[in-house]
Amino acid sequence: MKATITLLILLALTVPLFRAQTQPLATRRATVTQLETQPATLNRDTLLVMAYADLVRDLIKKEPPDSCLLYIEKAGVLARKRDWQQGILLTLIRKASCLNIANRHYEALRVGLTGLTLAEKQGDLYYQGLFHRSLGNNYDMLDNYDKAIPHYETCLRLSERIPALLITRAHALVELGDAYRFIRKQPGRAKKLIEQAIAIYQANDSSSLGYAYDYYGQALTDLHLFQEAEESFIRAHRYNTQSEKEYLLSELLLHEAELYVLEKKYEKAIAKAQDCLIYSKRKKSLYGQRGAYRVLFASYKAQGRMSEALASHEQFVFFNDALNETSNSERFQAVRAGYEQQTQTDRISQLTISQQRRIQQILVAGLSVLLIFLGYVFYNNRQLRRKNRAISGALLQGQTLERQRVAADLHDNLGGTLSALHWSLEAIDKTRLTPVEQAVYATISQQVSQAYTDVRLLSHNLLPDELAKQGLVVALAKLVDKMNLNTTVRFCLTGTDNFPRLDRQLEFELYSVCLELLTNITKHARATEGYIDIAQHKGRLKLTVGDNGAGLTTGQRSDGRGLQNVAARVASLGGTWVVVSVPDGGIQHQIAVPIRTPAHASSQT
Repeated sequence: MKATITLLILLALTVPLFRAQTQPLATRRATVTQLETQPATLNRDTLLVMAYADLVRDLIKKEPPDSCLLYIEKAGVLARKRDWQQGILLTLIRKASCLNIANRHYEALRVGLTGLTLAEKQGDLYYQGLFHRSLGNNYDMLDNYDKAIPHYETCLRLSERIPALLITRAHALVELGDAYRFIRKQPGRAKKLIEQAIAIYQANDSSSLGYAYDYYGQALTDLHLFQEAEESFIRAHRYNTQSEKEYLLSELLLHEAELYVLEKKYEKAIAKAQDCLIYSKRKKSLYGQRGAYRVLFASYKAQGRMSEALASHEQFVFFNDALNETSNSERFQAVRAGYEQQTQTDRISQLTISQQRRIQQILVAGLSVLLIFLGYVFYNNRQLRRKNRAISGALLQGQTLERQRVAADLHDNLGGTLSALHWSLEAIDKTRLTPVEQAVYATISQQVSQAYTDVRLLSHNLLPDELAKQGLVVALAKLVDKMNLNTTVRFCLTGTDNFPRLDRQLEFELYSVCLELLTNITKHARATEGYIDIAQHKGRLKLTVGDNGAGLTTGQRSDGRGLQNVAARVASLGGTWVVVSVPDGGIQHQIAVPIRTPAHASSQT
């Protein structure tokens, strides 16, 4: 049984299209009726799916698309019942085609995207090509050429590998050519693409030549080859009539009428537009009727027949509004259908309205609680940050007071003691000492003098008098001079010309930062040179402290207590601190803080 079904499928897919279309419509109906009366089996159902699809392909030429959709829905039900993937793909491509002809392009896109996803999942390149062409055509009809053109191009790439897509390739060439003509204003390229399609149709499917010659005539019209365009439209008429594709005639007549308007053959334009109205009304095509009234308006106006022109314009506006309303309705229906399809397998779709409302209320209540909790956490964090800032400020203030106390103690107590010790040593009669005692005396005297000098320097550096009296610049200059006298590192200070006095607290913190960084350089950097640079830019003070030493090592910025104090001081000033390596060796501490000037800067400078 499976072998029989497989053989039938292969035969259905490989029979040339023109032979499939030679069967009379009555024969197709009879085949469907005969299969419907047989017992439901796998073989019968698969054959019936294909029979429905063939009937729809031919029926669309004669009857409104809605009646065709009834058959294709039946085919879809059978294919899904048997889980026949090829049959599902066949019904989806036929349904997309019917919706396209019915100008229900948003629905056709939804069906086409579903089919393309299934074809990709199955790895079916043949149906991928069909759906890409279908999607391109529907996007094309909605004037969304940015999405249409990639689908056409993908279809063409696939058709190079799949011989069964030859006719589909021709369709894509025609429609891609029209896209280049209409949106990219390249009628010459459109002409060449459509000529390739015509060659394929002439060798394989003459029933589609009317479709191709219609678009070919439009390309010739854009190239102002009016006589050739008229001849192409005549060929399109002949082939469409022979193949009984009446649904294509309204659009063809409209294109002929537009050509005659360009040629200023207004009577012929009016005649073609009126014929277009007849076919469009028969097929309930709002697009055809709108286009026909547009041509009638232009032709009557050119002839000075203003009352008829006005009546035609009113009809044009009416159908244009109707199309806009229909388009909006289709969008809504497509969105709603997509939503329904998406939620069919979801538990929420099984809930009653009251249950949904209860869930919504629970979600809203939960969200409210969450927002309150987040607000509480945010408030607490804000309070903690404020307390941390206050603690940091108090700590720094305490450090400042402690520094003042230590500086005073060093200067007054330890400094006085060392000074007294120095004078006591000077009072000793060195002539009565042995040579060995004199050597010891000299060493002790030198060490006491050095200790006294170090204590005075440390006391002064902790809180120099000039910082409060003369400001940051003078204090830093004194600090650099002392460092140069007492260390092997040579320091320099730049950027201090015309530098104003700053807020006293800001000056103290920056001085403390510089003192810590310079001390760090002398102890750890193994440098021979160091520098401090001060600059102002857009209300911010930029302080750079660097050296030519060993460079940045892992953990150097955060390990030491002194550098932690630097970070705390910069943060308390609302500034930033970045440590970078210098390519030639050494590191740079780049600090930027907002400038705060004292209330009476002029009196302090």
